[in-house]
Amino acid sequence: MPVSSVDSGLVFERDLALFDETWRQTLEPRLYYAYAPARDQSEFPDFDTSERAFSYAQLWTPYRFSGSDRVGDVNKLSYGLSTRFFEDDSGRQRLSLAVGQSAYLDDRVIGMEGDLALPDRQDNYQAWYDATRDRSPIATQLDWQITDRWSTRYEWLYDEQREVTERSAAYLRYRHPEGYALNLGYRWELEGFDPSGDAEDRLGYDREEFDASFAYRVGAKFDLIGRYTYDNTNSRTLDTLAGVQWNDCCFGVQVAWREWIEDNDTANTVEDDYTDRGLFLRFVLKGLGGVGQGTDEIFAESIPGYQPTPF
Repeated sequence: MPVSSVDSGLVFERDLALFDETWRQTLEPRLYYAYAPARDQSEFPDFDTSERAFSYAQLWTPYRFSGSDRVGDVNKLSYGLSTRFFEDDSGRQRLSLAVGQSAYLDDRVIGMEGDLALPDRQDNYQAWYDATRDRSPIATQLDWQITDRWSTRYEWLYDEQREVTERSAAYLRYRHPEGYALNLGYRWELEGFDPSGDAEDRLGYDREEFDASFAYRVGAKFDLIGRYTYDNTNSRTLDTLAGVQWNDCCFGVQVAWREWIEDNDTANTVEDDYTDRGLFLRFVLKGLGGVGQGTDEIFAESIPGYQPTPF
């Protein structure tokens, strides 16, 4: 499948003084064109491909699918403007703000089935709208390194044609050189926004979630971790995690207790959801091996920024 793209941009710089400090600011306009023709792919097997949810990064790529089993047709012109602030002394980036949008010059007819057919408007309005809309959501992204240890990110996708927010997210992070970590997050997502997965495993409601996690190192041997995720749409706790790690000269122990909502691979409804829970234990004798499993993955996936002391 032929895929072509042209990327162009300019970088303007200036020096300025803010808050009694000297900075270097950039202004970066960008234009990007991508084209891929619509070719019937219904005869090709689909092993590991899924359609990507829209994001700021999607403005600057011609690919609508992950994996290589499907190549989506596209004919779009993306335009954006970003600015960045750098410390003049160290050159370290402290703040970046970017906004952009895509203008679609043709409908996108290739879906997961691979044939040359638009989604049915009556059966799946959101998929039909995404395939026929002439402009993408306006994508805004803000990254701010507040201090050496505190940082924040904000994302906003706004559909000005329907005057609705499709997705928004805000994150606050703390990182300490000695291994402490704190993460606070908020997410809002419109029903039908994420097209990946089977129909039964796509959200059947607007998602609004709060998320908090931490890792605290008590001395050189003992770590405490925790996470709490709350589904504000359905007024329920989605995930609760509490764990400890002990790492001595001769042995190591990881213990985690977790309670979570299991959706039975049917995220489009909450009627068949149930609460599951488990206690996970791993014990390691250094140089000899260990017993138990699961805790390494749970700690790494649940606590962004946490780096367990290796056994």
